[in-house]
Amino acid sequence: MNGSNKINLMTGGNVTKQQWQEVEKIVQQHQRSLLATFNHKDKLRYQELQPIINELHKYAHCGDII
Repeated sequence: MNGSNKINLMTGGNVTKQQWQEVEKIVQQHQRSLLATFNHKDKLRYQELQPIINELHKYAHCGDII
């Protein structure tokens, strides 16, 4: 099962580019909020979020994936 099929199963259907952009924005805001304290735990979480943001960017700003 490819990523698109997994996402369709999770969301119950197609997700619009605008919806992906909103999800990307929320995750980026959370990542930035970690900079306020940026202790070791926050640094690890900040780093964990980057690949997620990179993947969300593909859905939010690149061609029609779904």
